[in-house]
Formats: sequence, structure tokens, C-alpha cells
Amino acid sequence: MRINAERLKQHIEAMSLIGKIGDTGTCRPTMTPLEKEAFELTGSWMKDAGMSVRIDAFGNLIGRLEGTNPELPVLMMGSHLDSQPYGGRFDGVAGVLCAIEVVKSMSENGIKPERPIEVFSFADEEGWRFNKGLFGSRGILGKLEEGELGRTDKDGITREQALRDFGCDPAKFRDSEYKPG
Repeated sequence: MRINAERLKQHIEAMSLIGKIGDTGTCRPTMTPLEKEAFELTGSWMKDAGMSVRIDAFGNLIGRLEGTNPELPVLMMGSHLDSQPYGGRFDGVAGVLCAIEVVKSMSENGIKPERPIEVFSFADEEGWRFNKGLFGSRGILGKLEEGELGRTDKDGITREQALRDFGCDPAKFRDSEYKPG
């Protein structure tokens, strides 16, 4: 089985236009309209690959392909779609889009996995907007620190407000924590 390299290239090129800086750079701050645009586009590719799509309470974008044995632990793949203020167009994006391409290629080749597969774009991996990263990945593990929702960005917007503006509900964090099967 081979992936469709041309499709992957097109997806990377399309993503690089969201928050584009110069020829090869990008600026896609976490929990902003730019990241929401990236999530919508990526979510459409996840759906096209046969996955159900959701955004959890932490702001993680998650595509899920069911396996034939739901009792098996989930195989997680992915990375992040947020960027540094002057980030490279492949940073994080390659991990998310390559994972989607794997799932799409499996589907096109009639391969149904035994275990469920989840493709993640973790929220605020880069950490520059609120000066503390790995938010979504720490969140699903129940490893957030006291006061994280009160952190502010350069405009005085708290992480809590940014989450709410993004459509997330911090009161539902516990519901979004990963519970190993």
C-alpha cells in the first residue's frame, strides 16, 4: 500500500495558505479564527477519510476511525496545527496531515483496522500565545496546572475566554480527559 503523495502535497500547500507569512512561513495562533479555519479544512479531510470529527473541551481537533474491535486501545497519531509567530509551514502540520493520509489510504485500499484510530491536532502545543504550551495534550492526561485558565495573551485575553470563544467549555474538561480502555 502507498499513500497518495500528490494529495498530501496539496493538503500541505492548502494548509500553508492559512496564516501565510512570506514564501514558507506561517502564523496560526492557537484558539483564533485562523486556527478555526485550519480545523474546518482539516476536519473536512478527516471526514473524507471516513472519520467522525469533534473538538473536545480543551480545543483538540480529533478525527476517529472505528476499528473492528472497539475493546482494543486507541492508536493515536497526529501533532498540532497552531504555529509559532513566524513558524515553518510543515511544523506540526506534517504530523496531522500525514496521519490523515494514512487513514485515507487505508480506506481507499479497503483496510479496516482492528483497533480504533484517532488523529489529533493538539491544542496550543506551541505555547507562545499564553506562555505555556502542550495544553491539549496535558489536558487529556489530566495534567493541567492551577491557574492555567487565567493566563493571558498580549491583548489581555485569558485562555479561558479564548477557549469559550473557540466553542469549548472548560467546565467539561473532565469529560475530555483520555480514559485508557
